[in-house]
Amino acid sequence: MIAILLLLPADTPDEFFEKKIRPALVANCLSCHDTQKQRGGLRLDSRAAMLKGGDTGPALVPGDVAKSRIITAIGYKEIGFQMPPRGKLSDAVIADLTKWVAEGAHWPAGDKTTAAQGNKFDLADRKAAHWSWQPLRDPVIPAPKDDWARSASDRLLLADLDKSKLSPAPDTDRSTLLRRLSFDLIGLPPVSEEVEAFIADRRPDAVERVVDRLLANPRFGERWARHWLDLVRYAETRGHEFDFSIPNAYRYRDYVIRALNDDVPYDRFVIEHLAGDLVSSPRTLGGSNESILGTGFWFLGEEVHSPVDIRADQADRFDNRIDVMSKTFLGLTISCARCHDHKFDAISSRDYYSLYSFLTSSSYRQVRYDGWETNRAVAARLDTLRAEHARRMPAFEYTPPVDTAQGEVIVDYANLKPGQWLPDDVSFGIRPVKAGELRLGRVVERTAAEFDPFWSPLNYAPGSEQEPGGLGANRSGRTIRTPGFKVAPGRVYALVRGAGRLYAGVGSHIMLAGPLHGRLVQGFGASKTYRWVAIDLSLYVGQPAHLELTANSDDFAVARVIQSTTVPPAPTEAKLPILDDKTFVEWRAAEQGLAKEAVFSSRLAPAMQDGTGIDEAVFVRGSHRNLGTPTPRRFLEALAGDRPLVTPGSGRMELAKQMVDPSITPLTSRVMVNRVWHHLFGRGIAASVDDLGVMGTPPTHPELLDHLATRFAKEGWSVKRLVRELVLSRAYAMSSDPTADDKTDPDNRLFHRANVRRLSAEAVRDALLSLSGELRPTMFGSPTPIYLTEFQEGRGRPGSGPLNGDGRRSIYLGVRRNFLSSFLLAFDAPAPFSAVGRRTVSNVPAQSLILMNDPFVQQQSALWAKRGGDVRRLYLAAFGRLPTADEMSVCEAFLKEGTPEELAHSLVNVKEFIFVR
Repeated sequence: MIAILLLLPADTPDEFFEKKIRPALVANCLSCHDTQKQRGGLRLDSRAAMLKGGDTGPALVPGDVAKSRIITAIGYKEIGFQMPPRGKLSDAVIADLTKWVAEGAHWPAGDKTTAAQGNKFDLADRKAAHWSWQPLRDPVIPAPKDDWARSASDRLLLADLDKSKLSPAPDTDRSTLLRRLSFDLIGLPPVSEEVEAFIADRRPDAVERVVDRLLANPRFGERWARHWLDLVRYAETRGHEFDFSIPNAYRYRDYVIRALNDDVPYDRFVIEHLAGDLVSSPRTLGGSNESILGTGFWFLGEEVHSPVDIRADQADRFDNRIDVMSKTFLGLTISCARCHDHKFDAISSRDYYSLYSFLTSSSYRQVRYDGWETNRAVAARLDTLRAEHARRMPAFEYTPPVDTAQGEVIVDYANLKPGQWLPDDVSFGIRPVKAGELRLGRVVERTAAEFDPFWSPLNYAPGSEQEPGGLGANRSGRTIRTPGFKVAPGRVYALVRGAGRLYAGVGSHIMLAGPLHGRLVQGFGASKTYRWVAIDLSLYVGQPAHLELTANSDDFAVARVIQSTTVPPAPTEAKLPILDDKTFVEWRAAEQGLAKEAVFSSRLAPAMQDGTGIDEAVFVRGSHRNLGTPTPRRFLEALAGDRPLVTPGSGRMELAKQMVDPSITPLTSRVMVNRVWHHLFGRGIAASVDDLGVMGTPPTHPELLDHLATRFAKEGWSVKRLVRELVLSRAYAMSSDPTADDKTDPDNRLFHRANVRRLSAEAVRDALLSLSGELRPTMFGSPTPIYLTEFQEGRGRPGSGPLNGDGRRSIYLGVRRNFLSSFLLAFDAPAPFSAVGRRTVSNVPAQSLILMNDPFVQQQSALWAKRGGDVRRLYLAAFGRLPTADEMSVCEAFLKEGTPEELAHSLVNVKEFIFVR
């Protein structure tokens, strides 16, 4: 055997050692035989240690396999001397070690190996070795060999079938095709009249007409939004013990439905998710800002109410956000690099913490999004007007300079630098005072509200939910935020006037109602003069934080924020001259004119807000208590290089642009077209739709995947165009009936026929409502509480909704993490904890029991029987086809003794009802 090994083509000694020997030692030997532990007195972490050996003598005799005890041990040749003890190594590893010893046991000069060097990380090698990192390449489309193919995707698929000597299945029948199209595109069954009309329509473009009608149906957005909500772990509560609500979470759900119906280009859709608060020209709908709503997806995960360790809690939440973002948009498991470099993919731990830094540099807000663009324009004109008034008065310094020896100035609002003021919204009255504008904040004998028509009317629209403790909605548009800073010993002081509250955001924690962190909120009463208000953050020294100051009175103002170990000296009041009545009247009239153009009442939605740019340190082994070197904010090094994104804010917009640039990121378009294929064909071209990395499943048709991804990006990123092209292909129209080729391709990996697919949980429920006539057309709005069974108990149990969910589609049912719908769970609706692009499809007894015994199913079946008509129409509604002669006979015989309600219920229990063929 040794002679044969020596004849094999050889790497250089160093290459062979690094590829074969070091990984084998690390994986199998060093846990018991290195500097930390030496069982039998033996170390195997260097050549010298092996030559020295242990209690039984030298482990290594270079060039002599027979005398090298390490080879004897791994060969299991002696009873009682077999290593590793948990089991014999593979023949390949034994052969590598034997060859290494026979050839002299080369070890790189001056080197020793350690357990930490396992699976050595070489980013360039990993990138070069794996298909998904490679640039998009649009292949040459094969010439048609017959008239079977209708599109380029058909021709590419057919070419792969030919290579495997397989033939495409014949076309399915028209009724089956219509039912398939209807469920795939809008998630509902075709009504009887649609089935009859389509069967009778013999025009050559009949299928195209149906597809275009379904794509234009607003139910399309509802169906495809459900797919998307699985990815972003959509829920309306935060889970854990208290299961607090995520206020206004449903605004995000409605945003996704509208975006899909409007066919918003996917690259724009991605940008709005990552940085919708930063787009220069946001999409608007009736004056409201649509783009900012996309950022709500970041905050749909679980939240602990009052964590003991805020920093550890933030690390866990950010890990979930990075995991969801990377799987959803990139098909990568970046969170696997939280504690160490990724074990398999070209993703380093520094990559992970670079992305982590984007989140550290941003924060959560319930944002006022109605009238955003209108108010932005009005606010700009207001600033111009107030600046003009300020120039008509002599500028003076209102607050005394602070002795920096007494404390660190976090922000001096009287002398702001560009970018230091970080408002949470387009707000008019709540603004920091600036040098030269201080008289605009106070006039003798007149309150701020008397001359400022902008602040007091700010409110939120009825139906908008607030955070627990009132820290959300009533702050929106009335809060100013300091830049981020690191908490130092001492206290933080704010120089304020009027009444309000001071909130310290440590890390990104937003749940403040618990007993452990009450000190993070400090209220202060009204005062006509400036004074210092303190907040004690001594428990959080060294952690990143920011302050938010919220007004509770019309004359609220803030001038400066500092950190200090001593109480700052009391400020002195500057004397303000009285304005004459004429000047005051002109001033007030001008601002009141602008106020008439503003939108003061707004709905609220969860959204991300930009903050101070922070470059987070690597958490060594994932521990926030063991910090490594800082990691500048940037995208993945394997795709965009290691150049940091240097921006004053978070840099999320720059990140988003790189993610949708095909020349930088081939993954974004590949992932999305693979998802669309999965939903239409029952399995992705790469089956592991959320992981296109090494541990995922390689694509069965890589050229087809790249062709679709390239066209998707080049032709406007239109999801509807992509869906239309695929459902009009010959591949989509194939029958799902078994063929002779199933012996060669039993799992249908090459798509030689259509796949039989079970309906999703939501489609089963919605189909029942459609049959009964109870399905309401109402779209959007607050979620309908789910019907709770008597067995669904626990802390925080909400009120039960009606049995039929008020007739609303399943996408509008409430999603409370601790009280999910038992009906939907039985049919494999995923629990909303991480990205799920491919649902589990089970076949368990609970499904049959629900269809047989559930009161909702029985209720809907009875209502359907009352309106369903004869057997023929029942079959058309339930299965999208006419009954066979045998089926007609059986049903007619049944009705002689049974009731129409019982027949309808029986048809719902036929497997065909919950499957698409």
